[in-house]
Amino acid sequence: MSSTCTGRTIRCSCCSADDRSPSHTVHHPRPLPLSPTSSEPHRGGVNATGLRRRALRASVYTLAAYGLSQGIRLSSNLILTRLLVPDMFGVMAIALVLITGLALFSDIGLSQIVVQHRQGAEARFSDTVWSLQTLRGLAIGIVVLALACLLHCASTLGWVPAGSVYANPLLPLIVGVLALSPIVGGLESTKAALARRELAVGSVARLELGSQLIGSICTIGLAVVSQSIWALVAGAIASVTARTVMSHTTLPGAANRWHWDLPTIREILRFGKWIVLSSILGFLAMNSDRLLLGALVDSDSLGLYAIALLILGAIQSALSKLGSGVALPLFSEVARNDASNLRNVYYRARAPLDAALLFAAGLLFTGGTAIIHALYDNRYGGAGPILEVVGLCLIASRYELVDQCFLALGKPRVLNLPILCRILAFYIIVPLAYRGFGFEGAVWGIAASAFAGVPVSLVLMKRHGLLSLSRELLPLPVFLIGMGCGSLVNLAPRLLSLH
Repeated sequence: MSSTCTGRTIRCSCCSADDRSPSHTVHHPRPLPLSPTSSEPHRGGVNATGLRRRALRASVYTLAAYGLSQGIRLSSNLILTRLLVPDMFGVMAIALVLITGLALFSDIGLSQIVVQHRQGAEARFSDTVWSLQTLRGLAIGIVVLALACLLHCASTLGWVPAGSVYANPLLPLIVGVLALSPIVGGLESTKAALARRELAVGSVARLELGSQLIGSICTIGLAVVSQSIWALVAGAIASVTARTVMSHTTLPGAANRWHWDLPTIREILRFGKWIVLSSILGFLAMNSDRLLLGALVDSDSLGLYAIALLILGAIQSALSKLGSGVALPLFSEVARNDASNLRNVYYRARAPLDAALLFAAGLLFTGGTAIIHALYDNRYGGAGPILEVVGLCLIASRYELVDQCFLALGKPRVLNLPILCRILAFYIIVPLAYRGFGFEGAVWGIAASAFAGVPVSLVLMKRHGLLSLSRELLPLPVFLIGMGCGSLVNLAPRLLSLH
């Protein structure tokens, strides 16, 4: 359902993929102290109050921008579901997952190393990163075209299950056209990563919201005219193109130039060897549900699952945004200067997220069907029971924030263990559940497999001095509160009908 490490991926109004932040393991010398903002004593050379204020300001900006982003996405999705049919969302979901997978299989953390490396702000370093990023985008585009040809041949020769999403005749052509997205996205300026490095999330938020709005307008406009899946394709490409152009024209800083610094490349590749493995595992953990369901069910069923996942993903993506945009820079600074305080900072940062995720899980578990019926027409009613089950994954999502602590400590290798457990559990549980109980059983299997990595995360937290059992148990009653509120949401239409 989600993962730790991803690269820059494309988005559309029905499916989303988000950045998660890998780290790098190169030693960082202690930075110069920040300018004092109060009389509070410094910890390890960093003013604690100043750091908290920067993190709080960045969190507020991130959540405000994210709320607006999700408002745009939900509004766009509600309009599109009235113009398009469910099977279009299913086909588009598979196309985006395939392209995202290729991006993640080559992810070496280029953006994240700019955020964390001590020389990330130097032109020599950032221009080398941009040059590598451009070549990577071009290579991904070429591989996507080859994949499109392979899909066409497989469908023609009958190598894919008849009636599945992979057998849809439009899928190879859509994947081939979407090859433009990684090529254009590879040209994005590193000024966006530099802004995140300085916790200048306002600039990044304007970039993301602007490109998303352009993509949504393009998608809706074409959907009104054509009422075809090509509106989703064109909107995804338009969004990536707008983001790339805006990254060069609207953000402060020097323009990127082609530069090839061999010491920098060696350092990036040394760091990236761990990120590639994490990204591959992360992709499988995040997208195995759609990859496997695409071979088991028809495009209508997968389209309903994609609608349910849109609402779930909106909540999970907020956690990802805070992790990559706020938590990683915050935890990294604490780890560099006062590592003994990292556990306290981690739990203080996680407390509001725990409350939000547990409440949302309870709300969706008992009120998911009512929410779907309130938002969508009868064609999408089947997404309600799916949302109620997959909403339980939010309970396990609480442990994704600790990944940023491991990254801040320079230990990206440990991230692979929980992800690997989730992948193994998924490919064992879901096929068995589908064979015994059909699509409904597969959905329950997806929810169950999301918890497979939690015990491993707890062991790793204890090993690295980050675990507090009392703080783990304290927020759990919030789930029951969410269930109560979800029951009220579910009963509301009946109560109103009585009057």
